[in-house]
Amino acid sequence: MNIIYRRQVPYPPPVVLSAYFDLEHVGHVHPSSFGRARLLGTRQDTVIWELESPPYLGVRFRNVIAQEYLSLYQIRARVTKGLLRGTEVSVRLEPNDAGTSIEENAIRNSRNVTASFALGMNAASTRNTFAGMCVKTMVSINPKRAASRGETS
Repeated sequence: MNIIYRRQVPYPPPVVLSAYFDLEHVGHVHPSSFGRARLLGTRQDTVIWELESPPYLGVRFRNVIAQEYLSLYQIRARVTKGLLRGTEVSVRLEPNDAGTSIEENAIRNSRNVTASFALGMNAASTRNTFAGMCVKTMVSINPKRAASRGETS
């Protein structure tokens, strides 16, 4: 899958470029979509960081991203671990009179099948249904009893 997203911003390219590497403020600027970022390390022109999503049904997903500075006004980010593994985003910035033109090209490189169906395929056994799910999530999804209303005598 390949998605291209273009937009124009009224800021010069160095300001826009620095925003792509401002991991310290990702959780404050995009709290409902990106969540928290944590620096794992650097290597030459690459920054490796962990992105923790906002909670979804009580669970936070983690992805490890290698963000690479390729050349003046060009970046590539690759998801190396986690739910979005295999996704790559290339960013190209072009200065113009109005500020900066940004082109993001997102590619899903993974060829792993996430869901499949075959004749005679059976569902997972019941004992493994809730494996890895925390109790708080299970209770909020399917409570066993109605909420208590106090004593009625």
